[in-house]
Amino acid sequence: MAKVSCEEDLVFRNITFRKAVSRYVRRYSQAIGWSILLFFILLGVLGRLIKPCFNDHATNLRARYWSNYLDIEQKPFD
Repeated sequence: MAKVSCEEDLVFRNITFRKAVSRYVRRYSQAIGWSILLFFILLGVLGRLIKPCFNDHATNLRARYWSNYLDIEQKPFD
C-alpha cells in the first residue's frame, strides 16, 4: 500500500525521500480509512435517532406489543 514503485528514477533512489513518501501515503490512507469509518458510525447513529420521528403511533404500539409477546413466550423456555 505504501510502497512507491519507481525504483529506476533518480529521485526515488534517495532513501530518506522514499521513507517520507511512504509515511505520507500511509498517513493519508489511515486518515481516509478512519474518516470513512467515522462517517458510517455517524450515519448509523443519525438513522437510529431519526427513525422514531417517521413512525406513527400505531407502529410503535405494534412493536411494543410484539416485543412484550415474545418476552412472555420466551419465559416458559427459560
